[in-house]
Amino acid sequence: MLPRIIQYSTHCIIVLWIVFFTRNRLSTIRCQFILVPNRLDSNNFLNQFILLSSQPAENRIRTNITIGLDQNLSDVLLRKSIEFTEGIKKVQFDEDAISTVVPNSDGSEKTSKIKKRIANSRKLFVKSDLLANGQTKDFNLNENILIYFQTDKPIYRSTETVRFRLLLTDANLMPIESNCNLTIKNHQKVKLDFAKLSLTKPYYFADYSFDLPLITKTGIWNADVLCGRAVKDDLRFEVREYTVPVMKVDIETPSYLLYTSQSLSIRLNATYFYGKPVNGYVYFSIFIKNETHTDKLNTNLFCIKDGHLRIDLKENLFSRNIISPKLIFLEAIITDLSTETKEKIKSKNIKLVQSPFKISLRFLNRFYKTKLANYIAKIQQIEITDVDDKPVENVPLDVEITSKSEIDIKPYQVNGNDDIFRTDEHGLVILTFRIDTVLEDLKMKIKTIDPNYSDSEQTSKETSLNYFDEKDLILISNQRKIFYTADELFFSSIVTYGDISDENLFYILISKGHILEMSKIVDKQINFYITNRMAPYVRILVLGLTGNQTLVADSFRIQVVQKQCGVDVEIKDKILPPGANLLLKLRGQLNDIVALNAVDQSVSALTGKQSSMVSKQKFLQYLERNDFGLDRIGGKNSLEIIKNAGFQIFGVEDQRSLNHRKKRIKRNHSSYSESEILGFCSRQHFCCWLALHQPQHKSCQQGRSLIASYSKRTKNECERIYFECCLCRQRGRSIFMASSRKSSKTLSL
Repeated sequence: MLPRIIQYSTHCIIVLWIVFFTRNRLSTIRCQFILVPNRLDSNNFLNQFILLSSQPAENRIRTNITIGLDQNLSDVLLRKSIEFTEGIKKVQFDEDAISTVVPNSDGSEKTSKIKKRIANSRKLFVKSDLLANGQTKDFNLNENILIYFQTDKPIYRSTETVRFRLLLTDANLMPIESNCNLTIKNHQKVKLDFAKLSLTKPYYFADYSFDLPLITKTGIWNADVLCGRAVKDDLRFEVREYTVPVMKVDIETPSYLLYTSQSLSIRLNATYFYGKPVNGYVYFSIFIKNETHTDKLNTNLFCIKDGHLRIDLKENLFSRNIISPKLIFLEAIITDLSTETKEKIKSKNIKLVQSPFKISLRFLNRFYKTKLANYIAKIQQIEITDVDDKPVENVPLDVEITSKSEIDIKPYQVNGNDDIFRTDEHGLVILTFRIDTVLEDLKMKIKTIDPNYSDSEQTSKETSLNYFDEKDLILISNQRKIFYTADELFFSSIVTYGDISDENLFYILISKGHILEMSKIVDKQINFYITNRMAPYVRILVLGLTGNQTLVADSFRIQVVQKQCGVDVEIKDKILPPGANLLLKLRGQLNDIVALNAVDQSVSALTGKQSSMVSKQKFLQYLERNDFGLDRIGGKNSLEIIKNAGFQIFGVEDQRSLNHRKKRIKRNHSSYSESEILGFCSRQHFCCWLALHQPQHKSCQQGRSLIASYSKRTKNECERIYFECCLCRQRGRSIFMASSRKSSKTLSL
């Protein structure tokens, strides 16, 4: 008996030693990734490669990177051997990496020669040892430069001078020096002038004046400007013999009108440009357009007193059975009684809509994660302007989230004070819900329930929420609001589920194509102050490394509202006699650079817009254009989240193959097919389908309790069907296993 005990103990010791050695050996293996933005800054691309590595190994791990200008890397810019160290850092491309390509030059000359070589290139190609089968990845090159190009007014006579102004800034809104080419074309696209402009310190603005020819035909002229390799912009201005109007007339109408509306609200302001109000009358023509023709309705005369008119037209706008009207606009003829001066003006287009609301899902994360909170939903008003939709506050909503079997998941409003979901001042409703198991795709219905409108005037939208296809999860827990103001502190804990080490958590902040900050996460918390330079939004990318050498991710985009940013101009006296000095008070930040432009108000009124003026909205569009991420929020897995945040990964092939092996193993250990067991159970109900796909380690009673916790309307029926099919599955598995054992014995004979 004693020898047997000794032998058994020896086997135990050997097995334990092998397991201990294997686990310790695996713990020394690191996973390494290189993250690179999809779009590289051509002026700073060497500073955008990010290394990500887990705990240090006993042996240093290195990889080689080659960067070239073609797919085959026959035209190589530089080579670099990189050593991975623990944590997150940027690759440092030193002079030795460049010297193999540009010999016999110092550092500045090498960098300059590289910039010249990529001056005519649109892409860079990168190869690394982390990519399988010798693959290369391509990256678009982009100059993160914002350009502001304008004229001093929108319209000119043939004898006048056109004045151009030009400014360039980087994505951090700092002015930069440059040399640019300006080309001016007439209405027939014939080049009439070419000039070289220099943007230099200390003001950085470039001004240019162009005298129009004495004999000039009327039309729309064009001006193009090109700075560097690809930074360009264009504008248009009108040339014609015009007469300056003497009246300033503004028509205020709603931007939309419901089909069921019985009145149209009109506000009219009419004054002379030198300040005297108009007293007289106005005559309106209402034009109603559809896809094929336009109908015209005339109104009575209305009196204007002291330059103002406020009326609500009570006429039935669609009394003539107009088919499918799309929009309305007004034409007003104003007459001053004292001078008999007349002025004609058109209003902006008024859209005809079924509902005053529309539902936007641009902030929606369409993938839910089990065992973690999920944040969803947004609504906006359909108040159409020339620029964007305007959000509307305090709109009540009804939101339903159900599974295929009509199991209800109850959402909760994050910042709500009552049981009814209501939009906040940004037009947002942020909801959250949590489920602990995969219920396949979920269906979400959103509907407005504003009591001020009838049911036919409400709007609704349906969308689906797909499950996040990964076992290991990471979450930025603070997604309670999307809009932040500069100087606010953003704070969030990081929640993980699965085999994710707390020592291998990292975050990256990205805004306007720039990596603002990156660091290791300590104590599973991140915090940073929102700044003006992050506007219009900043993206947070959180990364974690698992014990299986895979990368998990979560992303959250914050909309940034600037605070005390820009220059305020205050005019002391708004009415001055000719020849008087104008006193301006400018309020801004130290080292702000200001360029002023004065335009005759009556001239601006000729076109109704300032086509070449740089508005704040146009400015924000410039900024958003430089973000290398996508508008999509979240993703079906970590790789898609990282891609939507704007990065490519070196080492992703290894992660894909590992995920493929895990899914293949899972399939090999799965139970018999659905069709086989359905033959025994004879149930084609979704609740039965849930039972057939329940993990084998869970009992039927556990699954039944889970169904009961989520079910509302179909609770009893779904519980019963689920439980019957689950028991049937167990009996069916027993039958198949017995049959399998019998077959195997027969084959062995």
